[in-house]
Amino acid sequence: MLITYYASSDDVVSMKKGQTARLSLEKKGNDKVVIEGKINNVASSATTTKKGNLFKVTAKVKVSKKNSKLIKYGMTGKTVTVIDKKTYFDYFKDKLLHKMDN
Repeated sequence: MLITYYASSDDVVSMKKGQTARLSLEKKGNDKVVIEGKINNVASSATTTKKGNLFKVTAKVKVSKKNSKLIKYGMTGKTVTVIDKKTYFDYFKDKLLHKMDN
C-alpha cells in the first residue's frame, strides 16, 4: 500500500528515499493505528496549495490484515519521517545543554 503526504521545503531537504515513514490514524476511543514503511519518492518540485508550496512524498507501507479492515482510501492522519537516530544518552545530553530547538 502507498501513503501520500506533503512536506514543507524546510522538512523535505532532510528527506530521501529509503527513510522510515510512519502514519498514525485515530480509531474510535483512544486507540491508534500506526503503519510504518519506507519512502519511495520525494517530489523534486513543489505543489502550490492553500498552505503554501509543499512537496509530495510517497511511502510504501505494509499493513496487517487486522489494520487493513480499519483503513479506507482518503483517510487522513499524522505522518512522521525519521530523518536521524540518536541514543537516549545523546538526546538528553543535548537537551540539558540546550542544543535542541524543542
